[in-house]
Amino acid sequence: MCRHGVILGLLLVGLTAALAHAQATAPVLDTSPHPHVVVDREWAGVMVIAIVGLVLTAAIVGPVVRANLPAELPPAHSHDEPPGSSGHHGPGGLINPEPE
Repeated sequence: MCRHGVILGLLLVGLTAALAHAQATAPVLDTSPHPHVVVDREWAGVMVIAIVGLVLTAAIVGPVVRANLPAELPPAHSHDEPPGSSGHHGPGGLINPEPE
């Protein structure tokens, strides 16, 4: 019986060594998610053209709008002023109040 145990032990050690060698040489598969490289890269050129077009449009429209602005904006007329704080309103906040 001792002989069968030794043969069985050697067989077990041999199988374990073969399995360890197979695991060491087998490629490891990485199952974690990774970004994929897009093969179609035409969108990058289109986006660069669109951005350059927007910048050029802003460079043209900006000075044209500024050139057509009036020299000085008229003073703002606010209805949120407290009564009597504006120059042409009466003490009640109404335009030209009648004397009592």
